[in-house]
Amino acid sequence: MNITKEQSVYPAIKDGLMGLKYLSKIKLIKYWDTMTKEERWKAGRILVYMEQVANNPALYFSRAATQNAWAERIKAIEQTADVKSDGRDNLAQDPKDIVFYNVFPLLASQKLKVQYYNFCSSILDWEYGRTMNNEIGIIYEMQGARKILRESKKIKQEVNTFKFHNLVRNLKKKCKQFHR
Repeated sequence: MNITKEQSVYPAIKDGLMGLKYLSKIKLIKYWDTMTKEERWKAGRILVYMEQVANNPALYFSRAATQNAWAERIKAIEQTADVKSDGRDNLAQDPKDIVFYNVFPLLASQKLKVQYYNFCSSILDWEYGRTMNNEIGIIYEMQGARKILRESKKIKQEVNTFKFHNLVRNLKKKCKQFHR
């Protein structure tokens, strides 16, 4: 079985990104009452953006959709700064950086930030690796696919654990009500 098939990787990407959105939303609930209307509106927009990324990851990470814009950012850096050709690629935001910085304000914990960034890195590695058409691309594709599947499974477990704990907590509350 080839784990790099789009049929198995894209659902894992969606599950992982939706799981990270769910975890972000749960963290957001703790602060909702103290937020201003503008902050709530901004948080809602970020949640919508996160869902859009999850539903169509190719639009945000694939080479076909992002390569030209990335090249334009590199060209702009070349024109505005005295940067050696080796360093300009690192200064220009790549697709994962753009997605990450768009959702960064909503990621409440350091763990969630690292988890989201690493997952986006795996997606970008897989998307660009599968379109390289050389040995290095095959390696990136396979490693990216493995990371995506592993990280997605881990995120789903966290979401399920959190949902289970909420269910148990709610059941305990109901039981206490019946004992009164």
